[in-house]
Amino acid sequence: MSNEGLPSWTWCIATYNRHDVLERACALALAQTVPPKEIVITDASPEWEPGRARIDRVIGLAVDAGVPTPRLSYEKASKASLPAQRNESIGRSESDILIMFDDDTLMFPDTAERLLEVYARDTQGVVQGVSAKDSPAVPVDPDWTPWASGGTTPAGSAASGASGPSANGAAFESVPKRSRHPVVRAVRSALRADERFVPYDPSPSAHEIPASLNGIELRSWQTAAGYCLSVRREAALREPFEARLKGYSPGEDSDATYRLTRHGPLLHRPDARVHHIEAPGARFGMFRRTALGALNPLLLHRVHSTDRAFSERENRSLLRRRLLIELAKDAQNLDWRFQRSRGIGFALRHVGEIMHADDTELDAVFERFQSI
Repeated sequence: MSNEGLPSWTWCIATYNRHDVLERACALALAQTVPPKEIVITDASPEWEPGRARIDRVIGLAVDAGVPTPRLSYEKASKASLPAQRNESIGRSESDILIMFDDDTLMFPDTAERLLEVYARDTQGVVQGVSAKDSPAVPVDPDWTPWASGGTTPAGSAASGASGPSANGAAFESVPKRSRHPVVRAVRSALRADERFVPYDPSPSAHEIPASLNGIELRSWQTAAGYCLSVRREAALREPFEARLKGYSPGEDSDATYRLTRHGPLLHRPDARVHHIEAPGARFGMFRRTALGALNPLLLHRVHSTDRAFSERENRSLLRRRLLIELAKDAQNLDWRFQRSRGIGFALRHVGEIMHADDTELDAVFERFQSI
């Protein structure tokens, strides 16, 4: 792969109280075979200045090692909300391509190069975004970082629930996910448990992969996860994230990326790898997490659906299936408060109220259901 002709890119990040893992993710972004032109971070942490100082330090180490100096824009968020923070970072960015990974997404050395190649070869400029693939492998830290040579380690790796890099710089290993019981897998299959997104349109847009991209393994997707997402800046400005969502905002990435597909293809490149740590941040109780995970798509359908009757019908069907799934999870986990199933039940009771809300009531409806 040649670096010639590749567009410039920005490491465009929203963060909150995860400065340790952010520091490590930044080092890996700077160590790319095609380094970023700029770093734009919007930090909602109450104590955000130490995060800025740590990123300044990492950039200094990278520049000393020969990495071209990126422009840094590190600002306090005006609102502690992932979608709003993403929008703020987009607005301050200048590059053609934004790599908008989560602050706990670790890049392999050629991740950016592989994503940028797709945009460079898309001669008609129709591709809206390209996502990377989550890998169980873990990138090796750049040798110019102190934690790769036995110095102070960024504890965020260990805090992620995985074992952190050791004093001799060995890369950590993620905790393997627990495999599901065969009966659980059968029930999930029967209830179509992995079908979690209802399109806003009864007949979603279908796009062919441009012929200019022949020879690259690519897949066309309807939505993409935010932790592995890159986008054209102009596309992100045209279809911003829903800033009315607050704090923990499940569904914000599916919403924005689906809307991108109304304009052109959203592609997935499997050989562009990342490792998503899923470091712990501020989280709510299980009831609220589950309820918001069901309510947010309803709110977003009310705003973006082209056929509200279709949206109401399909979301009711989805939530009924999910109610059975979450009941099984509560029983399996001996949660006799039934937090997951109560969360789905709460959303199911309010489908009609949300879908039939008047346009003038939308801000109040968002506020009410974001504050449960």
